[in-house]
Amino acid sequence: MEYPHTILAMANLASTYRNLGKCTEAEKLEIQVLDASNSILGVEHLPEKLGIQVLDARNRILGVEHPHTILAMENLAATLRSLGKYTEAEELVI
Repeated sequence: MEYPHTILAMANLASTYRNLGKCTEAEKLEIQVLDASNSILGVEHLPEKLGIQVLDARNRILGVEHPHTILAMENLAATLRSLGKYTEAEELVI
């Protein structure tokens, strides 16, 4: 798994699993995605920036209370926690 497109495809599949209620499968893929992103792209490269962009777009298009917006918020909070940004992650979770 050396290419950013592969990582993105895996992240999309993990999101699909989560939406289908297959949380165990989603979590396994999300861990692989995060590990690959960190090792290939650097810890602070894409995950946080993409998470912010996705959340902003979903807020704007779907609204704050839409389930997909809430999922994007949860995903960004998980990314922030993995980067050690616990205060920012906690604010999103609240």
